Amino acid sequence: MIEQRVAEDGKPEIAFSVCIPNFNYGRYLGTTIQSVLNQTYSSYEIVVVDNASTDDSVSVVEAFQSDRIRLFRNPYNVGFAPNLDRAASQARHPFIILLSSDDVMHPTALEEYARVIAQLGDESRHALIGSAIEYIDGRGAVFYRRMRREFLSSDPDPSLTKQLDDPCVAVFQGLAAFRNVFPRNGVPTPFCSTAYSRELYDRVGGYSSLHQIGPDADFAYKALLSGAKVVFVDRCLFQYRVHNANNVSQASQQRSLKVPLDWYMFTQQFSNSDLARAGVDRRQSIEAFVDQGCLNTGLLLLKEGGNGQAFQRLALAMAAYPGAALRNVKLYLLAGLLMCGPLGTIVARWLWHLRERRRAEETA
Repeated sequence: MIEQRVAEDGKPEIAFSVCIPNFNYGRYLGTTIQSVLNQTYSSYEIVVVDNASTDDSVSVVEAFQSDRIRLFRNPYNVGFAPNLDRAASQARHPFIILLSSDDVMHPTALEEYARVIAQLGDESRHALIGSAIEYIDGRGAVFYRRMRREFLSSDPDPSLTKQLDDPCVAVFQGLAAFRNVFPRNGVPTPFCSTAYSRELYDRVGGYSSLHQIGPDADFAYKALLSGAKVVFVDRCLFQYRVHNANNVSQASQQRSLKVPLDWYMFTQQFSNSDLARAGVDRRQSIEAFVDQGCLNTGLLLLKEGGNGQAFQRLALAMAAYPGAALRNVKLYLLAGLLMCGPLGTIVARWLWHLRERRRAEETA
């Protein structure tokens, strides 16, 4: 049940439910929760939904003894996407943030989001709000900052941006943002920094999805097609943690077919009329899937000695979209290198080295 409080000025209070889905991240969960408790903005609650962890996660949460925290325990592991929904569905406040249990909020994150929401007014009910993020290692050291241009490269709507009176805040129309990110299987805002209204969550059906890897992308695409704007704060208000556990998980996903199969589903998921409204040609998505999701990743896997996985990517490209695959020169390069056996792996490493060196020279 949503609790709608009224502020002193008579307007509805801007309050957040920071929802933390967790599985076996007890070593980081305390830091994540503390980063929320350190917020300079006071209208929030913390919802932790533990997905049947086998470590000390539950005791970590219980040790805080804070009335801001509500803990829910799944009797068994329900999976990634369903647990996102279990967490968000427990939100009592009008705005939701799903914060991964190893990520961190800067102390002013909620204060800045509340200011943006206040300026948006009624438009905030139909917006995805996100920020730039810092990448941190397992010890919390920052090693990279990912800003707006790496998520949304098209120009924001100047009239909407002006009304927010902040040069670091850009507003994008939903269909324009969809057109920008969908063909390349991107997202308009980082998962850990995305805030939205409970109304928008309910309108698009939350994270209910057949996607195993990208339920957040699925949620964002549905929101954008429904007319939701994207509001991007180009300051680092959240930190995304990269550590051994998720490195191993990501490497495993990279070698499996889950990622390209998710991408393939996106190329088929939306109707021609939905894509036409956004000005997207389905062929763009198909060609990007074949090029990046299959063939380019196949060359990367071959470079790392994953010949079997590289062949799977080649086969998937041909099975899914043979026309697009046959038009891509990388198909013939990957096939030729695979036929060369161990020599092909050596050549792939050399080609990849040349590619990275050329990129470095172009950005120098």
